[in-house]
Amino acid sequence: MIAEKKETSSPPDESEHGYRIARLTDPDHAYQVFEDADKVARWFSQPNHSLGNKKPLDLAKTEPDARLVEQLLGRIKHGITV
Repeated sequence: MIAEKKETSSPPDESEHGYRIARLTDPDHAYQVFEDADKVARWFSQPNHSLGNKKPLDLAKTEPDARLVEQLLGRIKHGITV
């Protein structure tokens, strides 16, 4: 009898979501803006007026919305009023 292989990978949507979160919070993005891991965590978990009062973390679920978060981080980094 052959043992069945258990699936160990995440579904595509979940793995892509994780990738987007990692990309947005890496040192080249959010950490460079806020320079503190706790500030990054708070910013991603609180509704943001510039994002339609949605949490940046929730917007990371889709690529187009993740790009909005990325653009907002860029504007904040360069001192552009949002």
